[in-house]
Amino acid sequence: MEAVQWPSLFVHSESDRQSMQSSPEAAPAGTHISDLPSVILTNIIAYVSNPRVRNCISLACRDWYFIERQTRTELSLRGNICVMHELPTCFQQICTLDLSQCSPWGSSLFQSTQNGEEIGNCLRIGFPNVVNLTVYVRDALDIQMVAWIWPDLEIVKLVRWHPRAMESSEADDLGNEIEGLLSACKRLKSLDLSKFYCWTEDIPPALRAGASTAANLRVLNLLKLSPNGFKAQEVGAITSSCFNLEEFYILCDFDHRLLDSVGDEALLSIATNCPLLKVLHLVDYNEWSAVSDDPNQDAFAAEDSSLSRQGLEAMFKALPHLEDLVFYLSQNLRDSGAPFEILASSCKKLRSLKLSNFLGVCGGPHPDGIALCHALQELRLKNCGDLTDDALKAISVGCPKLSKLGLRQCKSITKEGLHACVKNLSHTLKDVEIAGCKLLPTAMTLKALEPIQVTVKNLHLDCVWDEGILAQEASAARTQSTVDSLNHEQSGFGLPIDIGCMGGMSAWSQRFSSTLEAYAMNEMIGAKTDSFLTPHRLVTKRRKLNKAENGGDSGMDIRRATAYSSMSLQIFGGEASSSASFLLKERPGTGLGSGNLNSAQGFPARSMGPGGTQQLSVPGAKKIQTSSGKVWKSLESLSLWIPVGEVISPLAAMGLEECPALHELKLKVEGDGRLLRKPSTQGWGINSFGRYPKLEKVELDLSEVTGFSLSAPKGFTDLSSWERHYLVGINELLLTELDYWPPSDKEVNRRAISLPGAGLLSLCSKLRKLFVHGTAHEHFLNMITGCRCLRDVQLRGDYYPAPEQETTTELRSVSCQRFEALVAKRGFPD
Repeated sequence: MEAVQWPSLFVHSESDRQSMQSSPEAAPAGTHISDLPSVILTNIIAYVSNPRVRNCISLACRDWYFIERQTRTELSLRGNICVMHELPTCFQQICTLDLSQCSPWGSSLFQSTQNGEEIGNCLRIGFPNVVNLTVYVRDALDIQMVAWIWPDLEIVKLVRWHPRAMESSEADDLGNEIEGLLSACKRLKSLDLSKFYCWTEDIPPALRAGASTAANLRVLNLLKLSPNGFKAQEVGAITSSCFNLEEFYILCDFDHRLLDSVGDEALLSIATNCPLLKVLHLVDYNEWSAVSDDPNQDAFAAEDSSLSRQGLEAMFKALPHLEDLVFYLSQNLRDSGAPFEILASSCKKLRSLKLSNFLGVCGGPHPDGIALCHALQELRLKNCGDLTDDALKAISVGCPKLSKLGLRQCKSITKEGLHACVKNLSHTLKDVEIAGCKLLPTAMTLKALEPIQVTVKNLHLDCVWDEGILAQEASAARTQSTVDSLNHEQSGFGLPIDIGCMGGMSAWSQRFSSTLEAYAMNEMIGAKTDSFLTPHRLVTKRRKLNKAENGGDSGMDIRRATAYSSMSLQIFGGEASSSASFLLKERPGTGLGSGNLNSAQGFPARSMGPGGTQQLSVPGAKKIQTSSGKVWKSLESLSLWIPVGEVISPLAAMGLEECPALHELKLKVEGDGRLLRKPSTQGWGINSFGRYPKLEKVELDLSEVTGFSLSAPKGFTDLSSWERHYLVGINELLLTELDYWPPSDKEVNRRAISLPGAGLLSLCSKLRKLFVHGTAHEHFLNMITGCRCLRDVQLRGDYYPAPEQETTTELRSVSCQRFEALVAKRGFPD
């Protein structure tokens, strides 16, 4: 093979430039970007972070290929470990490498095949300069291999969702796994164990054994996967070993009813042992939960914490460099305003503050407590049950630099208080989270956020629908159902009734009164998104009906169909049975036009509407109150929480109708589906998000939708029905990336794609990336190859305990390899 030649300092050599200047015929017509010096091109390409764009750059020409490879510093591998020996050797400058998502997910990188040492050599040759590594490891042997390949690692994140081995063999002694890494990687500065399942007893012995490396650590993340938090003695041992920490994240046991719980003394030891701390996250293990709190639940915890105000004040005084503080308790800490005033005076650089179950953080109406932290840029409060509107206003006045605000389970906040707060912060606030606030349903929350409607970029809401708006939506849907009934009876695009006389209107409304009564509100909400016909779908439907009846298209005019499909009918009970409002375009050759509609003859009055349309209205007709129509033009990311059994389709009516910049959507559904009736086959309305034109990425998390995965008892519904309910219509969104958590059966620890789920996912024609956080049968997964643009698909059991993939029914390593080969053989359109 010919040796690779690296580019010279300039893309064109000096002799080539002189020849081009001396020869007018050879001179190019204009200046090209490739004429820039290689140094400038290198700096330009180095700023490109999107992987797809970088791949396109590498395909432009040979010189750009080398520059792109030289400037790429980050890489995430998701290839199969069985072909790891085919790794390219052109990424010599990679310093950040992610090996935690290699396929098949969860397998040992070095022990799943017989040539584990060969894989290690390939990685060492292919990526010699790695200093930042994320890797999935199963036991101590994998960690030792990592330390052998890259002994100069500085930042390491270990991932393991599988249970820790229970045997008491030499390889599984307390602290043995972490000790091997600390003893081999002497330059280690950051250790992240937040996704690494181990025991709390494993950490202190490992840090004591690798004392020199532990003393060099600057970042230690122990927000780990464990049902228990660290005790007071363990916290003291960890901080005494890592006394140079600048960032410390730890899961603690603050429950004073248990032995050796973390109290004032342990908090003071953290500040005393690690005085250089800039980031401190202290989280009670009871708060480290994926399940959201019930919005109707009391905002106050049942017990009070044993922590004292004096203990907090002593800790804050000993941490003058603090910039980021997270303090999540599961028990009430009352009258906490005074300690946070000490925090404000001692920690002048504090930028981020997140609190849970702290009461009295601010009294209001004048700034006190946390409102004195004038440099704050991020504030998130959870379970602050006594936080009032006056306190929130005081916070907005005292913290004028806030760009991120989160309120969870703050039951006393009203629309007026939130509106006044965001109005004061309208020039800085970009990220808002409102969840579990009982007095702030969705429509009221969006109304309160109007001062930042054009500037907010990230928004989280709980989907709690306003009954009044739902009633209006119900009326509109009943009207649409009536129009659909008329559509089935008419063979052409003509109007279904004679609007030339009011008697026709009355007869028409009486004829379909039974149809209107049949659609109750609770059934309408589940079906309206599927029954609604857009103009394009109406044209298609009409053509099919006429072709079936008349044997052809009959020369139907599409413009007439579009005009008819935009007709607006509004009928409300018996009072308005003879009242309606039409929006019609004037069409030649019909009885509708100027001079044909005369109110003097009993016809509806006519007025010109926008766009040259004619507004036909009947006196006394009622109109549906719709949303204000304001545009959320800067909103880029939207996060929604919704209980199981509810539908998502009323979101637009609540005030989120137009979001032209929205490209990312996160949906979280929670609840026990075993207690509810069978869900509607028409779906929950996920296709209603098709109104957002730039939506490309969706995270659909159904992991907390629990049910029966195998066989449901008589009268109950299994998880496949719920999965079909939530995926119906997802193909209409034209997504390019989807992260999907299937529903789960907690009792058997099963989270897998069902047959309806696989079939609906296979209809997503534009999907490029699909990450399923669960398992699947091989023949179900093969259905997903119907996504013709799909390039990257992976099953990840990233929940504890992760399922072992050696059973006969779930996807196994060899099955995963066959599926990946099938996807690669099929090819890609682009």
